[in-house]
Amino acid sequence: MMVNEKMVTVRFFGKLADLHGAQLLLDAKGKTIQQLLMELNVEDVYMLAVNGTLVSSNATLEDGDELAIMPPVGGG
Repeated sequence: MMVNEKMVTVRFFGKLADLHGAQLLLDAKGKTIQQLLMELNVEDVYMLAVNGTLVSSNATLEDGDELAIMPPVGGG
């Protein structure tokens, strides 16, 4: 699969994938992850990773980044 260097790939997992789809390509260069989450109406995020590295929601995205968004794990 060819990666678009001018876009950010956003991958959703678990219930977030059910709500938003498994993957999006967005023009999000220069935005923080928090800004992007607000634009996409994504709440209840457990973990965030950019290019395989765990990050906080104040990390800034760059062209070619891959953002993974994982929801809290349910259980009991």
